[in-house]
Amino acid sequence: QPDENDPTVSASEAVGILIDGEKISEYFMIQYNWYGEEFVSDDSFHKIMMDHYAPKGNYAPYAKLDAEISFAFDPEEGVPSDIKLTQYANTVRSDSGLPYDTREINLDSNENGILSFKVNYRYFKMFYYLLECKWENGNTAKYAFAVENME
Repeated sequence: QPDENDPTVSASEAVGILIDGEKISEYFMIQYNWYGEEFVSDDSFHKIMMDHYAPKGNYAPYAKLDAEISFAFDPEEGVPSDIKLTQYANTVRSDSGLPYDTREINLDSNENGILSFKVNYRYFKMFYYLLECKWENGNTAKYAFAVENME
């Protein structure tokens, strides 16, 4: 008999991040408290993102204008009871002369528990995202990912 406090999936497997239905593999764990196991990245959210995407020739996963970014949660863990998605614009290519822009994104929900939004770049080429999740059982996790305009 498995212990009900034994995780069936890891914090990194608890969510799938998709662009127009295609799962992306390039996302980063910032921190989690998962069934009593704790992790905090040695590097900050911005440092992780800058290290990966600031160097010339490095690109984030591409997403066209109005692409649907969605989050599919593992059925064993379910949809978190509390979710916050923050979008950070003009963070990588900071020599663009554009102002920084930080927004909390509202998510739509479908009948399968998939949360989503449509990306609108406005005048930015790229966004970083910080997805903060808290489940009713007390588990928490923070995920970071980026998308870049393919136009």
